[in-house]
Amino acid sequence: MRSRIVIISMVLVVLWGCESQPTIEKNPEPLSVATRVADHYIASRTPRLYYADLLTFYGLLRVAEATGDNDYEGYVDKMIRIFNQTGPTDPITFRNYEMGGIAGAYRFVQGEYPDDPALLPEHVRLLIEEHPRDDMGVFCHPRQKGGKIWVDCLYAVNPFLSMAAVVLDRPELHTESISQYEGMEAQLYDQEIKLFHQVKNFGPEGCTSDDTWGRGNGWALIGLAELIKYLPDEHPKKDVMIDKLQIFMNALVPLQAESGMWRQNLITPTSYEETSGTGLILYAMAMGINEGWLSEDYIPVAVKAWNGLAQQVDEQGAVHNTCVGTRAVCDSGVDYFLNRPTTIDDPHGFGPVLLAAVEMARLE
Repeated sequence: MRSRIVIISMVLVVLWGCESQPTIEKNPEPLSVATRVADHYIASRTPRLYYADLLTFYGLLRVAEATGDNDYEGYVDKMIRIFNQTGPTDPITFRNYEMGGIAGAYRFVQGEYPDDPALLPEHVRLLIEEHPRDDMGVFCHPRQKGGKIWVDCLYAVNPFLSMAAVVLDRPELHTESISQYEGMEAQLYDQEIKLFHQVKNFGPEGCTSDDTWGRGNGWALIGLAELIKYLPDEHPKKDVMIDKLQIFMNALVPLQAESGMWRQNLITPTSYEETSGTGLILYAMAMGINEGWLSEDYIPVAVKAWNGLAQQVDEQGAVHNTCVGTRAVCDSGVDYFLNRPTTIDDPHGFGPVLLAAVEMARLE
């Protein structure tokens, strides 16, 4: 563990659900945990063209950078080539997944995309010109009518657009990325509690879900953090977006459980503690500290979160207590989120753990 990170001894809190609990690691050094998770993922899972696997690929690329292990890059490149050749087997929500989504865009940032360089501008065009939008210009569900939007999409489009803006030297893509965040914020962000609800219009027109889903807020945070990361310092909206991140984090700190984790429904004290949401929140928080967007006052919060998150990884690298795939309809109620089960090695859990570990390793 880096010198500024103090290991906190903890007793594992028994989480909701019937899955077995992981063996606690006494010294959860971030890159040690990350490589264990990465190796387990590669050995145990057959990835598909699915947004959770693409997030894991991005995490693998970041772990490769942090550790110097190029085998992780080679694995991601191999999978991107396969996906480019075979295409999706099931309908996908965003066409940019076809070229690797966030992982593919990041390989372009690195100058190492393993396939046709024309794929990035073409998938930007498909997103900007052809993907359906709601009345506010926010990208909405491509196959269902009624302007249905869901907060998960901020992960799908913001990092992709912001990375593409830099790679292609197209500043208007920064504008589009900001517009997507602010449009989603205008419709799903609760100004009173400073957190996002998951969906709008999945039900009666104008309705929103009654939740503060942890992973959903994590999706918003990764979209916001990556957006800020790629904005030029001189951009007139950079400070505005940093302010949004600070307000978001200020709302989350009091909701952190004693274990360091955040809950499945963030504001429900009896809700189970959940891995993927915690990982995404911690990733954005640690990035904010490392980049100077958040003050060092957040370091103890991040350390506490990491020690809690690391307890969800067992000795084999399996990731525990991750909520399964979740999309509400407006009248689902909070109980829908509270009753979603967790599983071991659910694909939504790998990427958040890898990304949080990489940013925590940067804290020195």
